[in-house]
Amino acid sequence: NIVNNSLTALMTTTTNLGGSNFIGGMTLLIGVAFFMRRKIKEGVILWVTIGLVTFSTYVFKIYFKVPRPIGGVGHAGGYSFPSGHASESAAFFLTVLLLFLPFIFFSTIITSIFSCIVCFCTL
Repeated sequence: NIVNNSLTALMTTTTNLGGSNFIGGMTLLIGVAFFMRRKIKEGVILWVTIGLVTFSTYVFKIYFKVPRPIGGVGHAGGYSFPSGHASESAAFFLTVLLLFLPFIFFSTIITSIFSCIVCFCTL
């Protein structure tokens, strides 16, 4: 039997770190922090990137209409493909990483485009 309550709780917590509630909240907080530090461009880049990824993931879910597998630990509504957790968290963490590392030789527009490309690679 591979069911383990502690491991299930750990994996559920880990999964929630890629969920819309966490990503949305962190995007809002970090965006506001950028605005408060007069880093308007960085805040807008973060918000627009995550907004586009979230919207496009939703559009692709409606287009592909892949049902979720039956069974499993949790129950989620909607369609399974593409993964909102994978696309949103990949875009969020990569965008934040690139925005917080100013010595990277990318412009902010290229950073946003690159984050979206990485996101769609998770499809």
